[in-house]
Amino acid sequence: MFETATLRLRGVLSSDGDSLYRLYNDPLVTPWITLNHQVPRHGSEKEALIKKSEASLLGCIVEEKSSTHFVGIAGFLPQLDPRNRNVILYIGFLPSFWGKGYGYEVMELLMRHAFWEMGMHKVSLKVLEDNERGLKLYKKL
Repeated sequence: MFETATLRLRGVLSSDGDSLYRLYNDPLVTPWITLNHQVPRHGSEKEALIKKSEASLLGCIVEEKSSTHFVGIAGFLPQLDPRNRNVILYIGFLPSFWGKGYGYEVMELLMRHAFWEMGMHKVSLKVLEDNERGLKLYKKL
């Protein structure tokens, strides 16, 4: 478990299915966290969303420390090039938590963890060019 001033990043639990389902079905979030067709997900996919997070090199649920409200997800995809110690970072929050500085907190924590604790040489991410909020955040770091 990791903590910032206001957030907790913890492992995925089987009880997180409803929260992940809500995130992946949000029409404001879906265009930025999946390259697949943006269609409503069926409730039966909750377990698949949990397994997707569990398959990450590091898959975290992000929640507020004060309220334990589900904020979103963050972590590292499985290494594509382990010999060169590269990881791909991902992050996605529910819209009600946008604009609070949480993205910066999480990104800073994960990048520090990747370089200092995991010994990575490179941290990268994929972002669509019209994701203005994401680009603005990533340029700050």
